Amino acid sequence: MIKIILMNLAYTIISIFVFPNISFADQPSPPAVSNGIFSDNKEYIYVTWINEKDKEALAASSNDNSAIKIQKRDFPKEGLYKYKSKAYQWVLDKSERDSSKKYYPLDGGIYLIKLGDHLPGTANDLAFSYYKRGKLIKSYKISDVCNDEQMYFNTSSHFIWKYEDLVDNKKKLYSFYSCKKKMIIDVTSGKFTSTQDVSDNSWQNKDFSSP
Repeated sequence: MIKIILMNLAYTIISIFVFPNISFADQPSPPAVSNGIFSDNKEYIYVTWINEKDKEALAASSNDNSAIKIQKRDFPKEGLYKYKSKAYQWVLDKSERDSSKKYYPLDGGIYLIKLGDHLPGTANDLAFSYYKRGKLIKSYKISDVCNDEQMYFNTSSHFIWKYEDLVDNKKKLYSFYSCKKKMIIDVTSGKFTSTQDVSDNSWQNKDFSSP
């Protein structure tokens, strides 16, 4: 009996140091945590894996209640799902995936917006990208939208260049305020449909409750 115990102990020690990637059935790894973003009608959810290095970015950019933490066992692949049935729909091309960014699927499960984060950055960082069934339609850098550095609010914790971005799910429009302008983009084409000057010099403090 003692010989068997010693042999099992030796095997365990060898396995730990020689084969560190082997997992034991009685030592299950903790479930992977993912980030899920709902469509406005809660019919669809886009799932991304959260890396440790991306948690700060997600915390800084999560200012709404559409994001939830989900378990990988419920949604085993990254991408868009129908939430109730967990039916997998599609995923962004691999080169377009970035778990530090925020994703907003539109109602209908066809279009998706990827937003840059609010961490300290530069005008060369991502502003937003638009996708149709996982394929890139159009992508913009911040400098493509607002190239006036005096309009940037850059601190040690935040880099703000736009305000009150809103999505019109019915018309598939994305609107926001930046560089003393109200801008509207057609999500289906990624093109600007309207750019209106905001004459009020205190535009950054305006109530942007409606697009």
